[in-house]
Amino acid sequence: MGETLLGISSEYLYIHGKQPKPVEELHSPNFLVFSKDDSIEKDRKRLIDAWKSLQDTPLRHIKDVGEIETYRSFWNFDRKIKAFRVYVDRSFLVPEVSDYIFFNLNMYTAEHDIPYHQRVLIDLAVEDKVWILDTNGTKKDLKVLVYDIETTEFEEGKTDLPIDILGYSSFNISIESEKDL
Repeated sequence: MGETLLGISSEYLYIHGKQPKPVEELHSPNFLVFSKDDSIEKDRKRLIDAWKSLQDTPLRHIKDVGEIETYRSFWNFDRKIKAFRVYVDRSFLVPEVSDYIFFNLNMYTAEHDIPYHQRVLIDLAVEDKVWILDTNGTKKDLKVLVYDIETTEFEEGKTDLPIDILGYSSFNISIESEKDL
């Protein structure tokens, strides 16, 4: 990517000197599915068939079903397991779709509980697309604004809370970094 990633949210990548970029341009929310026995090909086909026919279930949120890949077991590193990725429309839908597959289609799922911003950072770094705060060895000057809004009167459903304390600061900082694997 060649740009310096300053931070992310569940929807945007914040890149130095640029407008926020939608995360979905570089990453799709996903989780792994694997079989309880050695029937991964049949289970993948069964999931795809269910996805195409059961549009009134959480499966309607599936965007794509990946190819079968080989992973090392999470609990026995010497064992290899075949699995495939299931891609969904939005990150917050991962648990719902994963639970449906586990409870209704009787398949195991994994990596459905990783906070999405961590998942994006890991996947983008592994794919060598972007590393957070990597300036490629060049000095970058940042203007930072930090603020904190404090309220003490919280009431469920109330939206016009009085602000008790508003603190803020701004400062400039320079960073220079690069990954060296």
